[in-house]
Formats: sequence, C-alpha cells, structure tokens
Amino acid sequence: MTQSHILGIATQFPELQNTVEGTEAFFKKWAKPSEGLEKTLKINRSTRILTRPSVSALTSPLLNGPQAPTIKEVNKVFMQEGVKLAVQAAEKALADWGGKREDITHLVCNTCTASAYPGFDHAVLMALGLGLDVDRTLLHGVGCAGGLSALRLANSFAQIPSSKPARILVIATEVTSTLVRSELEELDRSSGKMGSVGVCLFSDGASAMVVGGGEVQEGEKASFEVIRTLTETLPDTVPDLGFNVDENGWKAIISPRVPSLTSKAVPNMYKKLLVAAAGSPDLTPSLPFLSSEEPTSTPPSSLDWLIHPGGASILAKIEHSLELRSSDHTRASWEVYVKRGNTSSVSIGAVIERSRALGGREGCVGVSFGPGVTVEGCLLRRTGWKGRRAELNGGMKVEVDKEPVSPPPAVGAKRKRGAAGEDSDDDERETTMEVGGKKRSIAATNGHAKDLVTVNGKSNGVSHTSAEAAKIAHVDGATNGNGHVTTNGTDNGEDKNAPGKHEGGVINGEVNGIISAPEGFSRDLNVGETQEKMTTVP
Repeated sequence: MTQSHILGIATQFPELQNTVEGTEAFFKKWAKPSEGLEKTLKINRSTRILTRPSVSALTSPLLNGPQAPTIKEVNKVFMQEGVKLAVQAAEKALADWGGKREDITHLVCNTCTASAYPGFDHAVLMALGLGLDVDRTLLHGVGCAGGLSALRLANSFAQIPSSKPARILVIATEVTSTLVRSELEELDRSSGKMGSVGVCLFSDGASAMVVGGGEVQEGEKASFEVIRTLTETLPDTVPDLGFNVDENGWKAIISPRVPSLTSKAVPNMYKKLLVAAAGSPDLTPSLPFLSSEEPTSTPPSSLDWLIHPGGASILAKIEHSLELRSSDHTRASWEVYVKRGNTSSVSIGAVIERSRALGGREGCVGVSFGPGVTVEGCLLRRTGWKGRRAELNGGMKVEVDKEPVSPPPAVGAKRKRGAAGEDSDDDERETTMEVGGKKRSIAATNGHAKDLVTVNGKSNGVSHTSAEAAKIAHVDGATNGNGHVTTNGTDNGEDKNAPGKHEGGVINGEVNGIISAPEGFSRDLNVGETQEKMTTVP
C-alpha cells in the first residue's frame, strides 16, 4: 500500500487578538452578577491562554447589541470572514505544496460554527478557482476532532486507485467569537454554578493541508508521511462533550470529566495505532522509529506528540498518563494553545504546522477529540522538510529557544480542579523551570504566575490578568534604584512601582515589561505575519 503524504500546510488567523482582561471586562458588562459568572471569570484567568484571535472585536456592534446575534447573523459573519480565512489558509498551503491547483482532485472541508447550503466548501471552491469536477466533501458534527477527521478521510481518498494521483486539499475553519454573547445569556438563564468553559477557550482561524496519494512527484516535497489514521467513539460520553444548536448559534458542552476521559483514551488509541502499523509488512520501511524487537511496545516518549490543545488540564493529564514532557514532546501543542487558544478543528493543523517548524523526532502521534466523545488519532513520520518559506529551509532563522523549558501547569502538581478540569483559582503550588541551565522557581497562586521570565523572546504586548505580578525573575541583572528591572546592563525603562505598571524585565536585550507566555515558547508562531492588534473593552 502506498502511503499518503502531507505536501503543504498553512494556517491563517485574524490579526485582532482578544486578551484575558478584555474578555473579563466583556463578561462583566453583559452577564448578570452570579456565582456562575464568578466561576467563569476564574476559569478565564486560569486557562494560561495569553491571546485568542478573533474576527469580531469585543467592542463591535455585533457583540454589543441589545440581544445576542441570531444564528442568521452568526452564519453571515462566517460566510464572509470565515471563508476569507479559509481561502487565505488554502492559498498559503497550495503555495507551500508548490503544485498546480488544477491537479487538486479532492476538497475536504469541516467546521462546527456554520451551517449553509451550499456549504462553505462551495464558496471556497469558487474563490480558489478549483476545477468544477473536484470531489467535494463537507464534514459536520465532528467539532474539535474535525482536523484529524478530515485528514483521515483524505488519507482514505489517497489510497483509492486512480489514473490520476490524488491531491486532496483539506481545510478546517472556525469562527467562534460570534457566539460569546449567547453563551453569556445562557449563563444568565441557568442556575448552574460551573460557569462557562468554552467562552474562555475558543478562538477563530483556519488551517489547510495538501495531502498527496501515490509517489511524491517531481517538484513536490513531503513534510510528513501519513502512516495510519484511526477513530474511536467512547461509549456513554455524549453528555460530556457537544455543541448544541439554538436560535443564537451553538453552545459548547464541556463536562469536568473530559480531561480524565481523554487521558485514558489516548494511551489506548496509541496502542491501536502501533498495532495497525506493525501489522502491515509493507509499512516496515516507514517505521524505523518504532522498537525493532516489539514495535507495539514502543514507549510514547520516543515520539513527538501533536495533541489538540483543548485545554491546559487536557494537555497536562495526557502528558502525565504517557510520561511526556511539555517542554519537549508536546511543545508545539502548548505554543499554539498559549498564543491561539482552542480554535476547535483548526488547532491540530496549527500544531502540526508548528511542529514542522520546530523539528523533532522522526515519529509523531497526532490526537484530537470531539463530540461523542470521539477520539481521532494518526501516526506520522517526519521527513525533515520544513516548507518552502526561506526562513524554514536555510534562509531566515526561525526563533526557537535552544533550551526549552516546561510550561505550567507542572505535570503531577497537586492542585484543585475547576470546571471541565481546568485549574481552579484556589490552587497554590511551587515548581521550577530551567533557564539557561539553571533552575528557577515558579510560584503560582490563584492561577497567576508570581515569578516568570522571557528568554530570547519579544514582548507579546499582553498585560497580566486582573492581578499585578508579585515578582519577575531576571537573569544576570538587578533592579536599579528606580525599581526598573535590568538584564545584561539594559534598563527596560519601566518604573515597576508606577501606577498601572506591571513589573518587567529585559533578558538578552529583549524587552519583557509584561507577564509573558510560559518560558521556552517562541512568541512568533507565524514568521512574517503582521503585528497583531490587541483589543480591550473600555
């Protein structure tokens, strides 16, 4: 059996970024005071997400009308802004592939934030100028699992014998920002005390891949070989994860059981992928990264893990169950999560793209989760090709920290659990990170880091959540008489005691001045993107 390959991959996110404090102000503006609102605010502060891309500013008329947008208005925004993101991501993926668009044989699209007939895949087909005989498929009902559901379907198409090699364009697109008001209205109507989780996690964007069947053609380069794709539905879990429709769009259902369910399901999926791969003799040349004596006993830590970033607790629990390191095996997932939040079906494509840029182990496992609960898995082989952009293949250097460090939450740390397994704001813990080969203390109280630094990173322009930083660690530097934090002799020019100022620091000449992402994370996930705009609510 000839394996399929990922020949091109790209993402597109809105320039507009919603911050933690901006969303908190929006929640307070539109939700009635209640125990549920207070819980939602705590969840929002403890997600560890710094920014979430959005097509809709929190100050926009759409989100600030007398009532939540109707499903008609929600769908209209998707067909305008969502399709635009999808086309942009697709154009970038096609360019990354380097082939001719007339050679595209299939188009596989998915979303859980729009419903139109014809579907948005039709609009994308026309906008891209693809052939009218392209085999189109639009997936529905798969939610956050959709990115890998679409890859699984594309892999199946690639295996079908044909006189023309299959070249499948796969697109995932989500616009969740239009649903925030209806989520808050539901919070007002309900008497529940769990709060709303999805409204604190989700973001907007699109991802695209070109998947090829048969031999890699002249002029093409494969980034990953697709070894196996599988899916599994967990019994008796429908109430735990869903996306319910009403007159104002869709509302996320995420139960506190989800982190535990997924952390138990992923090891089982991993075993099934190994068994399926090892049971195919024709795959032997593609499996040098598996244990030679007993492939099905290959330790999870010998591969890289591309996990859908559904939430901090989901990532941490899966890491704990498989003995993975967040600064190593799952680094791409954390980087996407911290910078982008959870973009539903789009996120796994962003994680694969980021992992390609970072490089790593030859063998990779991808997993995602959707309503049902549905678990999607894939086994990939990294080929070493990092895309056609010069900065990824010997041109401009990609900023990747040489000594990555573990992001919070610390695996195995004792902490109280909040709604949907997110860390509650009542937790207190002490852990450490490595910076330049030295251990640094990271104390977290009420969900906020007290002691963080930025290494080789630029200011991301994000203020800290609703609480001043208690302490900012600095490297080879000291505070001066004015309370400025300096490193290597550079003054950041910020008076840490000035009203409204956060403590800041400068490391290796880069301005911090704010509470930054977990250390070791590159702030610039998409090299060459324009400076992102920030939005807050007055």
